Amino acid sequence: MYDTSDIGVLLGLDVGKGEHRAHGLTPAAKAVYGKRLPNTEPKLRALFEKLLAKFGSVLVIVDQPANIGALPLTVARDAGCQVAYLPAWPAAGPRTSTRARPKPTRATPP
Repeated sequence: MYDTSDIGVLLGLDVGKGEHRAHGLTPAAKAVYGKRLPNTEPKLRALFEKLLAKFGSVLVIVDQPANIGALPLTVARDAGCQVAYLPAWPAAGPRTSTRARPKPTRATPP
């Protein structure tokens, strides 16, 4: 369990190769940011520093910590943000196995 009592903004990043999708929420669930963000260090740093200045503390949450998610995490840590990783599969719900079932036709009764 992660203690978020001292967090001013939760910033979720859906990381991508060329750009990320960023959504920022306060603990009261008020949206404070929701835009596409280029995958460049200056743009990432500017966003993190702006949110830190306005809200005091930021928790950056990414869905992919390796490869394409490494730059946002590194810049966030360097800017003074806390970081966390949320795997994408739990957010999609439980995995269930489904078997293909043949559909009845005139030749095959139900």
